[in-house]
Amino acid sequence: MPALVGLFCLYTRSLLTFFACLRLGLPAPTAALTDIFGKAGLRLRLPGARALDAKETTAKAMQEVDEVLSEVVSTNKKVFKTIHELLAFLELSDAWTAGDRSASGLVWIRIGREPPSACVYGKVPRELCHAKLSRELAKQLDRANGKEVETAKPAVEKEEDKDKDKDKDKEEKEKEKDKEEAAATEEPLDPARLTVKEDFWKKLNVKVTVERYVSVEVDQGVWYYAPEDADDKHEERPKTYSRAFVEAGCESALLCKKLSDRDLESTLKIASLGDRMRLLEQFRFL
Repeated sequence: MPALVGLFCLYTRSLLTFFACLRLGLPAPTAALTDIFGKAGLRLRLPGARALDAKETTAKAMQEVDEVLSEVVSTNKKVFKTIHELLAFLELSDAWTAGDRSASGLVWIRIGREPPSACVYGKVPRELCHAKLSRELAKQLDRANGKEVETAKPAVEKEEDKDKDKDKDKEEKEKEKDKEEAAATEEPLDPARLTVKEDFWKKLNVKVTVERYVSVEVDQGVWYYAPEDADDKHEERPKTYSRAFVEAGCESALLCKKLSDRDLESTLKIASLGDRMRLLEQFRFL
């Protein structure tokens, strides 16, 4: 009877380990099976060993399977051949590095009638609610659509009656000068690509990132615009972890063994401390 119980114990452990290894995607569960069989055999040979009932056998088998699998996942060199496999195992394939997300705010690209929903460099788009900016872009859109837009008169401080004529003359001269400059530099306006003047943008004192967008309301309805993602900042933008490792020449998992926390943070721009610790823990056993 004790022998039968022992065989049942080994059989239960074998099945549990085999299916657990398949679930984790381990190519060779032989090491885990051998380890559990070895522990079970040693335990049966110990002085005073007693036969376990079915409930105790199952509980003990589950405990040993968890212990062995954690060791196999960390030490089996055949598990991860590329960094992509390792990142997929840690569920970090869709994680993004740190990077420059800023936008100039001088150029706005039309998205459409609906607000954007696709993530931009790993960030969910958020609306930038700014009345002055929306009004300015609406004016630009109206001009691009061929609509005449009245220029707002600059505010004039109250002065004595004797200075009113001088102020009017000065205002008219400034208007004429602005019209001449605009006519000299005027370019065909594109409703899909609106621009704002740098002086106007500086007065707004707004910092904008590439995942923000604004709503622009005109007579034809509401359009949504996002700041232009400048090409000259492409290399400074956030990247997926996979792309960062590939560009650093570390696509092979074995090459990552010598990477340090400083390398991950400074060179690969992985800002999350938790992610770096998880990666370094796996690198130790490559």
